[in-house]
Amino acid sequence: YAMTSHKKTKVLELLRSIVGSKVKYSRCGGGAGSIILQNYADPLECSLWVWSHWEIEEYECIIATSEDDDTPVTGLMATAAKSLENSTVIGFSLYENFALVLYFSNNRELYIYLEEREEEFKNLVIWELLSFKRHYRYFVDLDFQLQEEYFER
Repeated sequence: YAMTSHKKTKVLELLRSIVGSKVKYSRCGGGAGSIILQNYADPLECSLWVWSHWEIEEYECIIATSEDDDTPVTGLMATAAKSLENSTVIGFSLYENFALVLYFSNNRELYIYLEEREEEFKNLVIWELLSFKRHYRYFVDLDFQLQEEYFER
């Protein structure tokens, strides 16, 4: 439990570092399918990858989900992800099970859900948050456990 607590503290620190930061890049669709990548203009140089089911909402109305049209650039997933660019992250909710919600200044919200996967996809993660400045990545694995990993840049 102490190790999970340490990792959760570190993830919360990274999430707090992106609050107040602009979304520099937000993409999905095309060859990447429903995978979302976001880069932030924060001091720890964070990036978020979302590999599981997600929804982008505005005023409790769903704008797009990871099940929508993934046509590059013009598809619903691509346009919804890009609509978060240049907005500011104004808050987040990290739940006990590591489901995550990000709140943006343009009144949009990114909900990241946990989902069971087929055995062939067990090597993937649900979402991951990387800090290029600190060379660490934190990710939720398919057993819904928070993991920490050092990486070289």
